[in-house]
Formats: sequence, structure tokens, C-alpha cells
Amino acid sequence: PLLTEPVFYAIGGGWRALARVHIALNAAPISVVHGYEAECEDLRAFAKKISRMTPAEIAALPDVPSRRIDTLPAAAFVLYRLLRKLRPERVVFSVFGLREGWLYGQLDPEEQYRDPLLEGAQSIGLPTARVPEFSAALGRWTDGLFPGEIQSDRRLRLTVCALTDMAWRDHEKVRAIESFRRLLQFPFIGVTHSERAFVAVAILARYGGAIDAAVRASIGDLLTASQLRRAEILGRALLLGHRFSASVPEILDQARLRIGASAVRLEILNSEHVPDVDAVQTRLRQLARVLG
Repeated sequence: PLLTEPVFYAIGGGWRALARVHIALNAAPISVVHGYEAECEDLRAFAKKISRMTPAEIAALPDVPSRRIDTLPAAAFVLYRLLRKLRPERVVFSVFGLREGWLYGQLDPEEQYRDPLLEGAQSIGLPTARVPEFSAALGRWTDGLFPGEIQSDRRLRLTVCALTDMAWRDHEKVRAIESFRRLLQFPFIGVTHSERAFVAVAILARYGGAIDAAVRASIGDLLTASQLRRAEILGRALLLGHRFSASVPEILDQARLRIGASAVRLEILNSEHVPDVDAVQTRLRQLARVLG
């Protein structure tokens, strides 16, 4: 086969411009080009159509960069021919190109091995957090939240843990929804649109936001029902963790969350250190409800 996996990764400004138009025409839930995916057959037909357009027709397309008007048909034609030849199952667009690839090649192996999503989340969330060390404590505390957790899910959980205090400066009435909106469009790398939606929903839930019809419409079909539930469970657990520990790592490290078939228990050593017991019970009940 011409491809080692059924995915073609499209890089370069011409193809990014095509992705922007495709996103706009399809009213995709997330308008970020990086990580945007499209089925091969759909994109091939789209590229073929664009390749036959006049400059005036190109200029009338939504979100097309003005400097790409003259060259977009050529970029579309090349993509069409490539997809016809390679026949991948889907196409994934990247905002990176040869320049970034060269820079990546200059990194030492240890730096190359780092997870770009987790590194990005930590660089954004930790400097603005009131207690930067609390992120790692949340990571430890939620280790047993999802039995059988695989590595791809673990990295998302740790990413969310790094972002749990990103909006503490915002008014409490807008923290949840504004964090959700920002994360849907934030310039993360090493992340698919589905993973981006997961992180956004989890932080929405962490701030007590409701996963209502408007939120579901915002993410379209990017998450399955089980993924959406998992994101909410994580967010409600993090909200509980912040509440009962007052964001103090030492208190969180002395607590365990026990999830049974019929009950959810929060066990805390030195429980006299727990503030606002009524609020903690409310958060615990919220978590229990989503766990079912």
C-alpha cells in the first residue's frame, strides 16, 4: 500500500485554506483547522469542485483567505489527485508544515517524547493557577476514577487536571461556559477535535456548568454518549476535589473516592480540615447522579 495507515495528513497553506472553506460550508462545531478531519470521499469531491471554480467563485466562498483566491483551485486539484491515488479513509489537517518539522528535528529525544497537548495545557493552566501543585494532586487523586483507563484517556484526564483553575479570575456566573468556549477554539496541538471537545466539556462540568442542549449542539457529534458521560464524570469529580480540599494538595492526598455499585463515598483523613460540609455533600451528590 502507498500509505502505512489509512490517514493522509495534509500540511501547507493552500490545504489549510481548503480546510477553512470546508469547515465553514459544513458548519463544523469547531472552526480550528488543526486536527480537523474529513472523510476521503467527501473531501475528494469537494476538492474536485473547487479546482474547477473561477477566481470570482472562489472569492465568494466563506472564510477563504484573500491571498489564496488565485491559487486555491491549484491546491484543490493537487489534493484531489493525491486522494484519488492514495485512497485513505480520512484526511487530517495540520497547521504545521516543513518549517515546524525541521524545528522538531532539532529537539533532543527527551523533548520530542513529551506530549504536546499535556505540555501545552500545563503551560497555560499552571502559571495562572492559584496553587500550581494542585494539578498534580488532582492527577493522583483521579487515578482510580476510570478502571481500565488506557493511555489516550489518561493523557486527556491529566490535561483537564492541568486546566482546572484556568478561570478562577472570571465571574462565577460565566466561568463554566466561557471556559468551554475558549477551549473549543484554543490553539492546542497534538489533539483531535473530539479530544478538544472532551477537554472543554470536562472543564465546563468542573465549573458546575450544565451539559444542556446548547452545549450538545456546540460539539455536534464529536463525542459519543459514553465519551460525553466520561467527560462529565471527570469534571464533577474535579469540582468535588477542589471543593472539599480548598485546593490544598495535602488535604487531597489524604482522601480517597470510593465508587461502588450503589454508592459513592468520599473518605478523608483528618476530616475536620474539610470546609463547607454542605457544599461538599452537594458536589458529591452531583457526581453520584452522573455515575448513575
